[in-house]
Amino acid sequence: MSVKENFTDAAKVHQIDGLENGSSWGFRYSERGVEWRDDEGEWHWLCDPLEIAANTRDAGSENWGRLLMFEDRDGVRHEWAAATADLSRGQSGEVIAHLARLGFVPPVSTQGKNRLLQYIMTARPAARLRAVGRVGWEGPVFVLPDASYGGGSGERVWFQLEGVPVEHSYRIAGDLSEWRRRIAAPSAGNTRLVFAICCALTGPLLHLLGEESGGFHFRGASSVGKSTALKVAASVWGGGGVSGFIRNWRATDNGLEGVAVQHCDTFLALDEMGQVEGKAAAAAAYMLANGQGKSRAAKTGAARRAATWRVLFLSTGEISLSDKISEDGHGRKAKAGQEVRVLDIPADPGAGFGLFDRLPDGMDGAAFAGVLNLAASEVYGTPARAFIEWLCADTERAMAAARGIQKQMLAELVSTDADGQVKRAARRFALVAAAGTPLKPAEPAPETTATEPNVTPDPDAFEERVAIIHEAHTRTRADDGAPLPEPIFEITQEQAETLAAQEQGHADADSLHGATVGRTLCARIDPAALAAMAALPEYFGRAGT
Repeated sequence: MSVKENFTDAAKVHQIDGLENGSSWGFRYSERGVEWRDDEGEWHWLCDPLEIAANTRDAGSENWGRLLMFEDRDGVRHEWAAATADLSRGQSGEVIAHLARLGFVPPVSTQGKNRLLQYIMTARPAARLRAVGRVGWEGPVFVLPDASYGGGSGERVWFQLEGVPVEHSYRIAGDLSEWRRRIAAPSAGNTRLVFAICCALTGPLLHLLGEESGGFHFRGASSVGKSTALKVAASVWGGGGVSGFIRNWRATDNGLEGVAVQHCDTFLALDEMGQVEGKAAAAAAYMLANGQGKSRAAKTGAARRAATWRVLFLSTGEISLSDKISEDGHGRKAKAGQEVRVLDIPADPGAGFGLFDRLPDGMDGAAFAGVLNLAASEVYGTPARAFIEWLCADTERAMAAARGIQKQMLAELVSTDADGQVKRAARRFALVAAAGTPLKPAEPAPETTATEPNVTPDPDAFEERVAIIHEAHTRTRADDGAPLPEPIFEITQEQAETLAAQEQGHADADSLHGATVGRTLCARIDPAALAAMAALPEYFGRAGT
C-alpha cells in the first residue's frame, strides 16, 4: 500500500478537527461543505467539501503548499498539493481552474473565489508532509506523481509542482498477471525485448548503487521492430494517451530537461534519433547522461538551482549517435565520452526476423509486433510499481544482492586491465543484469520481507542474453574502429568451437576440424559459467503464472 493511501485513510478520520484554527477563524468545514461567517456571525455556504489536509514543504523548509482533498460528483476522490506561491500571486485563478478540471465545483462569483482562496491560505492543518518536485528516490521513499512507496514510519512524502500539474504518463491499465501473460511471456527468448524490459527496471538502481546516468541505443533499419521493443519497455512504467510513455528526441533543450526530471530514477524511452539534428542529439545525450540541466538566472539576477536527475534511457534510430553527429557535413565526430554515454546496440540479432530472435507459431514479424504493440497500449504500469514496492520492503537486502550480481557480471564481461571507457560501458550492462536477474540474498530473508514480484520473461537465461547483447555492442565498436578488449570472456578453445559448431548448424565441433577461434567468438559468454543468470527476474514470471 502506498504512503498516499495510508495518509488518505488518516485524513478521513480528521475531516473536521484536523485544523488548528481557533474559533475566531472565519471559516468552518462540515459535511455540508465549506462555510464562511459574516460580520454578524451568520454562517453561509461557500462550496462543496474541500479538505485542507496538510501543510507541505521541501527538505529545506521552502516551497510550502497545501494538500487539498475532495470528492467529485461521481464520488472519485482527488488529492492535489497546491503550491502556496501560486495561490499568492497571479496564478491563483489557474489553481481554481485546475480544481474545476478535477471535478471540484468552485464558487462562481469573484467574491466567492476570493473567499475560497482565503480559506485555503489561512487554514492551519496540523499535519506536515515533505514536498518533492520530481519523481524517484527521496531518502527511503520512492515518489511517483500519484503515489509514494516506502519510508516506514518516517515523514510522509508528497509530489508537488509549482503551477498547474502537467499530465503524466505513470498510468495503470490492467493488472500484473495480464501484463505477464500478454507482454512478458511472449517476449521470452527474444534478446532485444528482454533486454529492453530490463532497461526499464534499471532506473531505481542508479541511486541505490551509486551509478551514473546513461543510455542504450537500438540501431537498425526501418520497420525491424525497434519501436515495438521501446513500447514493450515503456509498458513497465505507464502508458495511455497518443504516445503512451514514450518521448521523442525532437525536443528543445529546455523541454528535454523537464522530461528528464520527471523520469528521474524511473525510465526514459526516446524514439527516433533521426528526428533531431546531429548537434542537438550530441548535446541532448550529454545532458541526459550528465544528470544536470543548465544554470539559469532568476529575475533578481541570482542563479536558480539547476535541475538534476538520474536516468537510464533507451533510444532507437536508424543510425548511431556517432553517425548522427557526423552527418552535418562539418567533419564532426563523436567523442569517446559521448559514445559511452549512449551505448550502441544492433537492433537486428541476425535471426532473420528483424528485431526478434524467434516468433510464435503461425506469425511473421509484422504480426508479432502488432500483437505486442496492442498489448502494450492496453496493459501497462503495474510491473514497475510491483518492483518498487519490493525494493522498498527491504532496500538494504536488495542493494546487497544487486551489487553482488553486478560485480559477478562485470567480471564476466571485461578483464581487469580493460580500457576505462570499456569498463564504463560494461558497468552499465552489468547494472541491467542486476535489474533483470532474481535478486536472491545469500541468507534466508526474514518472514516479513516481501516476495519478489513476478515480472520477468526468461528468468533462467537473462545474464547470458545481456552478454550476447554486450557482444553485439563490442562488435559494433570494433566495426567503427574502436579497440575491442581481448579477451572479453575467458572461455576455452573447446567451448568456443562448440559455440561455432552450433552457429554453423553442425551436430558437434569435430566437423570444424580445429577451426580458428575468432574475435567474435571470444566475445561470447560461457553459458555454464552463468547458469544462475536470469532474464528479467522472477518479477516477470513465466507464461501462465
